Amino acid sequence: MDVSAYVFPVPDGDTGTNMTLTLEAGVTELQRAAEAHLGRALAAFSRGLLMGARGNSGVILSQFFCGFAQACQDRVDLDAFGLAQALEAGVQTAYQAVLEPVEGTVLTVAREAASRAMAIAPGADSVVAVMAEALEAARAALRQTPELLPTLKRVGVVDAGGQGLVCVYEGFLDALRGEGARVQAEALSRAGAGAPTPADVPVSPRPAQAHFRTEEIAYGYCTEVLIALDPAKAYAFREDAFRQALSPYGDSLLVVADEKLVKVHLHTETPGTVLNLAQAYGELLRVKIENMREQVWGRCRRGGRADDEPIRRGDCGSHSADGRPAGDRAAQQRERRAGRPAGGDAGGRADGRRGHPVDPPRPGGDGGL
Repeated sequence: MDVSAYVFPVPDGDTGTNMTLTLEAGVTELQRAAEAHLGRALAAFSRGLLMGARGNSGVILSQFFCGFAQACQDRVDLDAFGLAQALEAGVQTAYQAVLEPVEGTVLTVAREAASRAMAIAPGADSVVAVMAEALEAARAALRQTPELLPTLKRVGVVDAGGQGLVCVYEGFLDALRGEGARVQAEALSRAGAGAPTPADVPVSPRPAQAHFRTEEIAYGYCTEVLIALDPAKAYAFREDAFRQALSPYGDSLLVVADEKLVKVHLHTETPGTVLNLAQAYGELLRVKIENMREQVWGRCRRGGRADDEPIRRGDCGSHSADGRPAGDRAAQQRERRAGRPAGGDAGGRADGRRGHPVDPPRPGGDGGL
């Protein structure tokens, strides 16, 4: 299933890659641990996800499994109600990781699936029955994401992060039914031939990124940092305070931590400042900075537009929905983040909360947080 068409919060098209690499990091750590105890195995998987989390979707996925693992830490096996509780715990932890949760994203899909699992678990006779119901609820929630997030509806797609989670849940159910090996073989076969898009997933006639202008991206550098807390400085680290310190420098902010590691994800115009703030608490184990404007431009260039017109850098589609120059809109977003009125004198303070674009991109035909 293709989860590469990604338009929220930025149309950089990398959700599928980020979720896959995040899961691979978790699996690698799980294999290294070689742990038979369910709780300890999940703890290893969760730690691997945190260390390898990529992008918004990857960090949120890592936090979902962090909550899932914590709910199972003392378990050697999992019954129907235990599975439902773990799914619910994962949702709670994932929501807590996001400063301003947005509905119509992977969070919504996870929440609806967990809610259904909790509702039927008391009368369910097996974990398979609970997982099957959770998967159907996730699919139904995924189909509704365009109704909750205008950006998705205007482009004509479902949320890519939510679609990725549905894929994960499909894997859960296949494994519980003992069909993992067969499904893996079929997936490899489809990958070689080019997997078709499911019938219930809308298909845009051109790349979703072709409906956006790169100037609409207020914060162009996707910045991710993994910090190893310095024991001499760890006493001063407070997750909430660190999140608030980073907040004025961009959006799509995620800060998650355990007793030894801190993972930061932020879209910003000043990645150097973010690195300096991070380094105050310990060693920088991994740093990733990507130019999202270049990513969008590259996808537009490769995919072309429906009318075959040349695509200019900074103009991957038509004008913005509200008629304002896209560059002005991006500047206004940055001014709001800094606590300044758009077009006015500098002043005020950052309110410490993450701002999402109020105006959706222009119509035309993905999404994922």
